[in-house]
Amino acid sequence: MSTNLDISISPSTSVRFLGVYLDPKLSGDKHMDHIIAKGKRVFAVLSILRGTWWGANPCLLLNIYSAMIRASFEYASLIFALKRNQSAIKLQRIQNQSIRLACGYRNSTPINVMHAETKLPLLKQRFELLAARYFIRIISIQEHPVTTKLLDLFISLPNPDFNLYLKKNFPAALVFFRMWSHRNTLHTTPALPAYQNSFTSTVENADFLSLPKSILSNLDDLPNHAVQLVFEEYFQTQLYNATVFYTDGSKVDDSTYVGSAVFSPQLNLKFMCKLSSYASIFTAEAWAIYNALLYILHNGLERSVIVSDSKSVLETLKGFRNKTNNYIIYYIRALIEEAKFNNSQITFIWIPSHRGIKGNDSG
Repeated sequence: MSTNLDISISPSTSVRFLGVYLDPKLSGDKHMDHIIAKGKRVFAVLSILRGTWWGANPCLLLNIYSAMIRASFEYASLIFALKRNQSAIKLQRIQNQSIRLACGYRNSTPINVMHAETKLPLLKQRFELLAARYFIRIISIQEHPVTTKLLDLFISLPNPDFNLYLKKNFPAALVFFRMWSHRNTLHTTPALPAYQNSFTSTVENADFLSLPKSILSNLDDLPNHAVQLVFEEYFQTQLYNATVFYTDGSKVDDSTYVGSAVFSPQLNLKFMCKLSSYASIFTAEAWAIYNALLYILHNGLERSVIVSDSKSVLETLKGFRNKTNNYIIYYIRALIEEAKFNNSQITFIWIPSHRGIKGNDSG
């Protein structure tokens, strides 16, 4: 092995690391110039694909923009793209031109109208959303190294001009501190919820039963007592000799909280829980099912039925994927696996919301 000493290494004003161009001052100018040039090249492809009478469908062109142009803008947007400078303005212009080209808007069409009709936010809003999602995710993990570093940064520069400095050089940190103010409302764990239980529990799925469409379409024409009879007759096999739990979640407009409830007529049990106002209906419904499962396992019930009016939660439990990434779904699947291990038979039933079934109305 020989070393050729005649080769010289010339200095460079930038280096590419993990797809991001870094310059000596970490200004991001080199990286922004790179993604702007890349965006213009893909925009030229959109111009070719677009035609008044023969071109691609506007939805397809918007998908190409989102996948090839906006995706490259979003990469490392947490570091550089949130800054308010000429490069950020150029990125926004490329998005405006892409939307105008894809949908055939006139040059006189207001920008806010284009974004409203295509349901595409401004890039600044999109970047702030992605930053907020990332920071919420790391804040929910206890002792995350990025959280520790950002808090150390805040402590090391406690002067009045600190916010102005961050706004100019690292605006993502301001997004972090806004999310940090909500840390008490976040569920925190030592690790991601998907990795807190066994692997088999993450792919545990639970099928659910429901009334056939022919019956569901006629429920509105039936009185409440008739709906109750239809429910009991159709599911008589599942309800026989089983403990039934009705679960429900609700969120009243302008309310300061979200409610979650479990009701069992045989046990004369009614459990109600007040959740944070930031919680969604999906979370409230999932929390109710989770508490029903906890009660079943804690009391060793051998045969149980959980009746829910949340089709979205039941469909999530039915599949192997957790598209919502809601941590409660992982906990529910772990309890379902535990119930199977303990030979506890649990049946899930979906019913339409508040159609006269007593248990659901009580929940």
